[in-house]
Amino acid sequence: MRTKTLFIASGLLASLTLSAEVDFTRDIAPILESRCIECHGPEKQKGKLRLDSSAGIFKNDNVVVVGDAAESEIYVRITLPEGDDDIMPSKGDPLSEKEQNLIRDWINGGAKWPESLVIGPKETVSDKMVIDWPKVYEALEAEIAAIVALNEMGISVRPIAQNSPWLTANLRVYSGELTDELLNNLGRVTGLVDLNLANTKITDAQLAKIASLNNLMTLHLENTAVTDAGLAQLAKMEYLHYLNLYGTAVTDDGLNSLSGLKRLRKLYLWQTKVTPEGVSKLTQAIPEIIVNTGEALVVAQVEPEAEKKDEPKSGEEKKD
Repeated sequence: MRTKTLFIASGLLASLTLSAEVDFTRDIAPILESRCIECHGPEKQKGKLRLDSSAGIFKNDNVVVVGDAAESEIYVRITLPEGDDDIMPSKGDPLSEKEQNLIRDWINGGAKWPESLVIGPKETVSDKMVIDWPKVYEALEAEIAAIVALNEMGISVRPIAQNSPWLTANLRVYSGELTDELLNNLGRVTGLVDLNLANTKITDAQLAKIASLNNLMTLHLENTAVTDAGLAQLAKMEYLHYLNLYGTAVTDDGLNSLSGLKRLRKLYLWQTKVTPEGVSKLTQAIPEIIVNTGEALVVAQVEPEAEKKDEPKSGEEKKD
């Protein structure tokens, strides 16, 4: 078992190393600075779009769709044929194929933008912004060690796709105890984007141990003991796109904790304690969200019964 898990970890390390080739500071910032900021920076915002900060580029969800370059407006625009009215940049030559591919791979790889970094002619990427590689490798080693430990506990942590650095873990069928050791290791797997904790005995306090998983995009918590206090632990999961809370005790107060998750698009609340008022308030904070409260399923069960009441009983004739 030890040999197998080490082999899996080694494969993951190779995958992570390959995907780390696109670095925002080194590869992406210079492109944006030299070809994009003139029309989309502090001096001018063509189309009300700024590309000199993470706040600007992620303001509208369709500009950069994290993990999907093909659906990202910026990538679509830079790959339009030369001479197209909508091509970006609108001035000068189109981006080279290499530059296009770097932006594509950056988006598909998670579109990470270093915190607080603003790019522009007067604030260029300088030598003082040095990557602390020892810390990077230390974090990587800690993640691999955590994956090995989880595999030995019977929990599969694997890439979401071949050669992808992003990971998925499913504990829905895990019958063991959710120990502190297990959850601490889970919290160290920073590459997790998909986590299934449905039907487990996860508690609000235990959710705090995985609050550092800020790359999560999909989280299943259905049929667990999670309450409003647990939802408060999710506040930093800024990339969360899907959240399932079916069969939990969450209320409108818990939904307030989710209002800052602007990328949240699918939320399942069937058999919870939330009210229509609480859902309405959340949709005002996140207009693009789709909230499933199970009402459509209830209607589908009731309507056939209503139709039967209008049918005549055996031996009776329909009345005009």
